[in-house]
Amino acid sequence: GPVLDIQPHGVAHHGDQALRPMFRAAAGLDSPVLGETEVFGQLRAAAASARTAGALGAELGAALRKATSIARRARVALGDGSATPRPSVAPSAVAMASELLADPATARIGVLGRGDVASTVFDALISAEPSREIAQFNRTSVKGAKVRARVTSYDLADLPDHLAELDAVFCCTSAEDVIIDEAMLLDALARRDARPLLLVDLAMPRDVAAGARELADVTLLDVRDASRFAGERFAPPAASIAAAEEAITDGVDEYLASTTGRRVAPLVTALRSKVEDVRIAELARAHSLVASPTDSPRACLEAPPQPLIAHVRPAPPVPLPARAGSRAAARPPANRRALLTSHHPSLT
Repeated sequence: GPVLDIQPHGVAHHGDQALRPMFRAAAGLDSPVLGETEVFGQLRAAAASARTAGALGAELGAALRKATSIARRARVALGDGSATPRPSVAPSAVAMASELLADPATARIGVLGRGDVASTVFDALISAEPSREIAQFNRTSVKGAKVRARVTSYDLADLPDHLAELDAVFCCTSAEDVIIDEAMLLDALARRDARPLLLVDLAMPRDVAAGARELADVTLLDVRDASRFAGERFAPPAASIAAAEEAITDGVDEYLASTTGRRVAPLVTALRSKVEDVRIAELARAHSLVASPTDSPRACLEAPPQPLIAHVRPAPPVPLPARAGSRAAARPPANRRALLTSHHPSLT
């Protein structure tokens, strides 16, 4: 089934142990580029889809809202107090390509796709060179779509005819199959007089055949190369990373403290209600004893406590979640960043 299909590609976390990975992912701490916001946007989109489908329960909804606020706090820490988003993979790829092109300002650029990654590439390209002319290639028609200035749109089927004219191509489609194969590249290279061709493949799965790396005059880079470049150029200092991790730990503590208090409240209310019921019953029994001429006053005073205790504690006590409402104030000092666990049920 579908669940078995995705199991090899994911990791499952349950209960409280799901909080820290969720918060870290939202903050971009598990991303190839630390602090980027693309995963945060994907998480919000997934939450919206789950809400529309009726699959977002109160517990998971509260956790996602907390993840949103903690992610902002962690990104500010990564930015050393600045709320400016850190560069994601796509802008890093554009910066990397600019350093490899002989003349970035006049280079002829092609972009495959029109999704979120392609849009981010467009933003970075135009921000770096507003007058740049870009060729966009996509499977679907672009009629009626919002097309940026100096962007010429083509059908993806026309790519072989234009590939020889381009200096760099950013590949960002969601296609299942390879778009640029070795035969297409060999044909383009034969028509470009040994001019180098830069291919930046940001697609998952890949848009460019792996054999392109072996061709002369072709440079093929991918997400790993962009991530490595970003790590060298844009990595936050160690102190900022530590502050962001601290924000994640605080967020986990705060969420667990609030949910523990909410879960214990009904138990305390039920216990108080039971005690009150027993109190009323025993008070009525005590009145009957006082009214009886055969019982002494001392016997009337000693009679209620024992049944009352028996009613309130008919079995060994059930432990309530420890330190309800004060989890953040009593966190273990030995491993400050270890994920706290308790008796909470799994997030649903």
